[in-house]
Amino acid sequence: MNNEIEVYGNRNIEIEKSTVGYLLMDVDGCLIEGGLETVVNRKTLEEWSEENFDSIELFRQNIKSLKNKGIKVGLSTGRGLEFSKRLINIFFPDEGGVRMDKSVVEGGLIIYDDETKNYEIASNVDKVSTELLQKNRDKIIQFGESLGGILEEGKFLGVSFNSPVNSEGKRDTDKFRDLLKEKMDKYLVDNLIITNSSTAVDITPKGVDKMTAMESLIGNEGVIYLGDGKNDETSMKNIRVKINLAPGNSHKDIKDFIRTSGKMGILAEEPDLKGTNQVLSFLVEKMRK
Repeated sequence: MNNEIEVYGNRNIEIEKSTVGYLLMDVDGCLIEGGLETVVNRKTLEEWSEENFDSIELFRQNIKSLKNKGIKVGLSTGRGLEFSKRLINIFFPDEGGVRMDKSVVEGGLIIYDDETKNYEIASNVDKVSTELLQKNRDKIIQFGESLGGILEEGKFLGVSFNSPVNSEGKRDTDKFRDLLKEKMDKYLVDNLIITNSSTAVDITPKGVDKMTAMESLIGNEGVIYLGDGKNDETSMKNIRVKINLAPGNSHKDIKDFIRTSGKMGILAEEPDLKGTNQVLSFLVEKMRK
């Protein structure tokens, strides 16, 4: 076995194109350093890309090889539409000859097509709830900021806040989520979704879900899913996901799931994009066109 990776499930599998047709990838902690351009990491995407030029080039070659084998490729991220477009352009500039396919962004709220540069609200998103958020978005932003939240820029429709620093010098997103639910207008709380990750609190319309949005764009094809965070576990468990990938910095629960789920899973030794390149290089080697 390659000592840079661990392979679980059917370890001797010759990966058939008929088994999987789409690669969907989480962004933070998988493609880029976690939390770029937020209060937890002030480094810009452009600064990070300059530091990781060689890894980006290898990633581009891995994706090109997979696309040549008939695999479609997209993001599955909570990042905003504008940030996602910038990231895709850095990884796959127009002159590079490789384009991404459709991506799920803003946590499943928006489907973005890199080929056409068009986007649409995912069909599973509740229309009444969407209109409610659109109408009250500025009000919600002002309210969250009044409680100490720091707005994450670049979201098209959803609203994300980095939580304020507590007395211990830490950002407690669980506590800030609960504060928003307690203090915000009850009608908004009851008709919108307020969730959180380790870095941000997200407010979205009802029906927003990365996996439901994913299912609407992949048709009947199986999925290779790349993720690192606890919030990726639901996607990894989905019946449409046939192969799971994770870099070395992944949450303990993700590593445990990959090792015990029975699905084919590939776990890298290296973190972030270096680890992603390790698992993608293995896929390129094993996948038959």
